[in-house]
Amino acid sequence: MLLLVPATSWAGAIGSVVILVAAVITLIRCREWGHLPGAVVLTAAAVTAVAIRG
Repeated sequence: MLLLVPATSWAGAIGSVVILVAAVITLIRCREWGHLPGAVVLTAAAVTAVAIRG
């Protein structure tokens, strides 16, 4: 919901990055290599979105 409201989109983008980084760390710790590429791509997209909005 934070991403949909322009006034709170910055907080939503940062929250998305935090959640996605935690997901990547979890995948690495559990050795779920098959799911890792998709999570890395989503994390990179979220980081790029934060950098562009920045």
